[in-house]
Amino acid sequence: MSALQTAGLLATVGSVIFLVAPMFASSGLYKRSPEERVSYVRDRAASVRVQNTWLSIAGLLVAVGFVLWSVDARGVVEDWLNYTAAGVIGLSAVFLAVFFYQTTIDPASYYTAERISWVGNTYFLLASAGFVLYGFAFMQALTPDWVGWFSIGVAVLMLIGFAIIGGKDLPPQPYFLISLVSGVVFLIEVGI
Repeated sequence: MSALQTAGLLATVGSVIFLVAPMFASSGLYKRSPEERVSYVRDRAASVRVQNTWLSIAGLLVAVGFVLWSVDARGVVEDWLNYTAAGVIGLSAVFLAVFFYQTTIDPASYYTAERISWVGNTYFLLASAGFVLYGFAFMQALTPDWVGWFSIGVAVLMLIGFAIIGGKDLPPQPYFLISLVSGVVFLIEVGI
């Protein structure tokens, strides 16, 4: 299996896991008031732990997939852009995993939306920067230009949302929509 095939597979599988996992433990959570969220999460603490573990794994799978894409794109994408994008996305995945670890230890504090840790905020900023960088990298590579513009557009919209509401209740799912679309395009490029 080539690096691009593996990249596409990891990005796609990680994205699907991330987009599906919240449906099991926290479905309907954000339709509730902050006070109701605490009891909702406490009643489902074991499910929330399992969900957060899967979300962390999904984020790491996507990051590894994107790093493998960077390995495959050597010589096609400018080195500084390629390696910076890979480093930023890799670091964002680490912050995402730490964030979900924090919410597993004390889920009620997160789900009240009264505080979002600096770890969660750092993840959002790094993920946005990483996907903007990857957008430019995609446009230099053989990937269709629209994938790059899509990556940049969604990441910029997430930054605008972050600036407006400060990260509270801002779902990370749009980032995983970028990685899903990108992963599928990687797989199409290799003929899978």
